[in-house]
Amino acid sequence: GERVSPSAAVLLSKLGIRPFSYGMEVEQVFQDGSVFPAAVLDISDDVLIQKFMCGIANMAAFSRELGIPTEAGLPHAFGNAFRNIAALVADIDFT
Repeated sequence: GERVSPSAAVLLSKLGIRPFSYGMEVEQVFQDGSVFPAAVLDISDDVLIQKFMCGIANMAAFSRELGIPTEAGLPHAFGNAFRNIAALVADIDFT
């Protein structure tokens, strides 16, 4: 908060006013006509990162199926290209 001057501090102590803090605590969440307990907001960073990475993987797979190159699908594209080249080299008969 704000700092008070020494004279204000003396006046506040004479009036019996002590420093305090206040805040709010979420108990229920209302969204689209439904009410949820506040525990639905307790998401750890690990869970959030896992959900995000799952979404990226789904996007990469979807774009790969459609044949649309995306940055998320590049590792898969290079992996498939390497496997195709390895298969071609394995079929070549060296004598």
